[in-house]
Order: sequence, then structure tokens, then C-alpha cells
Amino acid sequence: MMKDIYLFSHRLKRARKLKKLTQEGLAKKLYVSKSTEQRWEEAIRVPNKEMLERISMVLDVDIDYLLGLQNRRRVKFTYQPVVNGDTKEVSYMKVLK
Repeated sequence: MMKDIYLFSHRLKRARKLKKLTQEGLAKKLYVSKSTEQRWEEAIRVPNKEMLERISMVLDVDIDYLLGLQNRRRVKFTYQPVVNGDTKEVSYMKVLK
């Protein structure tokens, strides 16, 4: 559960800037509109669980850091793509770094 939506929005913005991404650049990497990403940074909306995982992967930050549950920014995990042989859908598996 998120401790503080404003802390989330601040940490999202900071992590984005540390990766030298614009709002539009991050939105493209996440396959969302720029306005969706802006709403997260303005603390108007919050992303769902699946999107939090994508944000964590793209920005290389721990989800718990984004949610205000810890102060350590770096992830201990990485995500490896897994392709379903039947449907060819790609999902991601969380593994230790």
C-alpha cells in the first residue's frame, strides 16, 4: 500500500530525471500517454501494480522506494523477459541481480 501519493509523485519525477528522461520519453517507454505520466507526477492518479513493475524496470528503482516503503532507491532484482511458446506473449520474471 502506498504511504503517500505526494511522496510517490516526487520520487517518480526524481527517478525519471536521474535517468535523463523527459515526461514524454518515460511515457513512450511505458507505452502510456504523456498526460497519464503527468498525472502520476502531479499526484492526481497512481499507476496500477503492473505499471508500477514496468516503471521500476524502466527507471531501475525499487517499487518499495517509489511507494515510500523504503529509502533505498536501487533494485535488488532485475526482470527477464519470458515468452509464452503458444501465444508468443511476453511477460517478465523478477530475478535477483
